[in-house]
Amino acid sequence: MEGGSSNKDESKPDRDNKKPTVVEEDQKMAAVPNMKEALEQLEDAVQKLPAEEKEAYLNAKKKAPELVERESNPRWFLQFAQYDTQQAARRLASYWKLRCAFFEERAFLPMNQTGEGAITKNVGHFVWGSLRVCCA
Repeated sequence: MEGGSSNKDESKPDRDNKKPTVVEEDQKMAAVPNMKEALEQLEDAVQKLPAEEKEAYLNAKKKAPELVERESNPRWFLQFAQYDTQQAARRLASYWKLRCAFFEERAFLPMNQTGEGAITKNVGHFVWGSLRVCCA
């Protein structure tokens, strides 16, 4: 019987080792008691940054708010910074500053390599390699 039960266990999907989806992560972060307050504090912290540091992020929010939410969700920055809103604000602003420096006018397009997004097919490998070196 033991052999039969181990076969049963092997046939079950390994859900414990499954990486959570973005939606699952968002649901988990939404359960943080003061997420709305943390997001407001993050925006306040961004406003207190020097103009040259926050300019790219503010432009992104203005030109492509859906893209900001989808590809640089402020909740992710808060979670990574363990809800230190000032650190999260600096990281979020830095992300958009670097993104704009690398992709220039294409920075506000989706991060894909279709030729219609931020990454053109010709420079995709170069840019990703540069990001690894620059941001490591």
